[in-house]
Amino acid sequence: SPGDSDLCWARITSWRALAAAALDQHPSQVHSIRVEADPTNGPTSLLTAWLALKLGVPVQRDDVKGPGGIISLALSTAAGDIEIRRTDRRSAVYRIPGEPARGVALDRRSIAEVMAEELRRLDPDPVQAEVMAALHRGVGQPGTSTESGTKSPAGKSNPTGKSNPTGKSKEKAR
Repeated sequence: SPGDSDLCWARITSWRALAAAALDQHPSQVHSIRVEADPTNGPTSLLTAWLALKLGVPVQRDDVKGPGGIISLALSTAAGDIEIRRTDRRSAVYRIPGEPARGVALDRRSIAEVMAEELRRLDPDPVQAEVMAALHRGVGQPGTSTESGTKSPAGKSNPTGKSNPTGKSKEKAR
């Protein structure tokens, strides 16, 4: 409802945006997904639920001790893995099949930064609500099956079936 907020959801905004951008740049059918993260990281559950719900494929979560948070995201396609792997607290390496690896910004934002993001937009977030409901049903969690994802008009995987997988307008991207 209006004014509800979730700092864990705000923490995965950059991961969702990079995953959506990767599928825009390399539109392939995703067969499976692997997420590596610290076992105590709450936002990882939201990310795995979002991916399972929107792509309708198995999501494997590997618990990895490390700097905390989400370490990597790999989308398995017939052409090879699309991978986003954190290299430090501020950046990641981004790989898509047939392209050279490149560095991208992927800040581990402070509580103040994610709170500021949430306070900029206090209206309901339908994508977050859908993911929270799916998470409640166990979607994207170990030992559960996934739900069917959507396809773009070309038959390619699309995390939301919309042109903006993050669920926010470009002006108010989260």
